[in-house]
Amino acid sequence: MIVIRRLFLGFLLATALAEPVRPCLAGGQSPSTLPATLPTISRAAPVPLDPALAQFVTAGTLIVARVDTSRLDAVVLHAWLTNPAGTNPQAVKQLAQWLDPFEPQAKEWLDGFHDAGGGIIYGVANFGDPADVPGVLIVPLNTIANTPADARAIAGLLVSGRPDGADHRLFGGGGDPDNGSEAIVLHNAVVFGLNPQVERMKSARPVERPEFAAGMAALGNAPLEIVASPSEAIRIAGVEIFPETLPDAAGGGSPMGLVNPLVWAGISITPPPDAAIHFTIRCTSTAAIQNYLPVCDALLGALADEPTSTAKMSNKDRFLAAIKPTWDGDRLELDLGGSKLNDLVRPELTNLLTPDDRPEQPATRADH
Repeated sequence: MIVIRRLFLGFLLATALAEPVRPCLAGGQSPSTLPATLPTISRAAPVPLDPALAQFVTAGTLIVARVDTSRLDAVVLHAWLTNPAGTNPQAVKQLAQWLDPFEPQAKEWLDGFHDAGGGIIYGVANFGDPADVPGVLIVPLNTIANTPADARAIAGLLVSGRPDGADHRLFGGGGDPDNGSEAIVLHNAVVFGLNPQVERMKSARPVERPEFAAGMAALGNAPLEIVASPSEAIRIAGVEIFPETLPDAAGGGSPMGLVNPLVWAGISITPPPDAAIHFTIRCTSTAAIQNYLPVCDALLGALADEPTSTAKMSNKDRFLAAIKPTWDGDRLELDLGGSKLNDLVRPELTNLLTPDDRPEQPATRADH
C-alpha cells in the first residue's frame, strides 16, 4: 500500500509544466510566506473553488487537483489497460504481471475510504515543494455525516494504507521528527503530506485564485482534474529560479516565455469504460499561445527520433499525429477519447511498456 499511495500522489500532482524548483524563493523567502498582497491576474471564474480546497490555496500554489473516488473502479481500469487488442502480446503480459498485485489492493483501499465517508480528494502543490512528494492531499469532511472515527480511518488509510493504521510515521529510523508523513484534521478536512508541508498548511494564508476555478470549470466534471497556474508571485520568483533556456528536446527557448503568458494549463481524465483525456493550455492572447507551438513540435520530434521507444510502436506516425495538440485562439488543446484513445493511443502506450523499461514490481503490505 505504501507504493500505491506514492504512485497516487505522483500521478495526482504530476504536471507537464514542472521544471524542478528549489525549496526557497529569491531572498530566502519560503513559498508558504509569499505575500498575499502581491498582485494576481484577475480573471472571471464561472464557478468558485470548493471552500474546502480554497482555504488551502495561497499565493505560492502552483497546482490544484481533484479526484472523485466514487467514479474510480480498479477492476475496470485493470481490464482496460491489459486489453490485448492491437498490442504486442508480450507487452500486455508484462503489464498484466506488474498490475495484477495492484488491483485487489486498490479495491480494498477504495472500499475502506468509501466506508469511512471519503469521496473527493483534493491535491495542492506549492512552488518549492519537494519534487519527490509534491504537495498535500486534502479530504473534506462532512460535519453531519463524518464522525471522528471516520476522520481517523481516513488518516490511517492515507498514511498507512489501512483504516486502523498509524496516522503518522517517521522515515530513516525516526531520528529526524521532520522526516516523516502525517495526516491531521485541519479546518474540517483531513490533510496528509510530509510533516513540514502539513505544518505549513496550519498557517496557510488563503488568496483568491480565480484562474484555478476557471480552469476546473473549463475541464468539466471529470473524475480526475489537474490545473496548474503561476501566480504573479511565482512569475516574479521564476526570473531568478528558472534556467535561462529550456532543454533542446523542448525547443531551447526561454521558460519565462511560457510562464509569463500562461493563464492556466489543465488535464482531465475519465477512466474506463468511457475513457477520455483532455488537455488544455490557455494563455493571455492568441499571440502568446504561439510560444508553445515550437515546444510541442520539439517534444514530438524528440519522441519520433527516439529509437528505443518508436521501435516498439506498431504505427508511430498515427500515434504521433493523435497526440499532437490543436491550436484554437488563445488555447492549445488535445482531446483523446472514443476510438482514438481506445484503438490507437492505449495499444501504443501498452506496447511501450516492455520488460526492459517497466517499473519495479509493487511491494506488498507484508514488505512494510
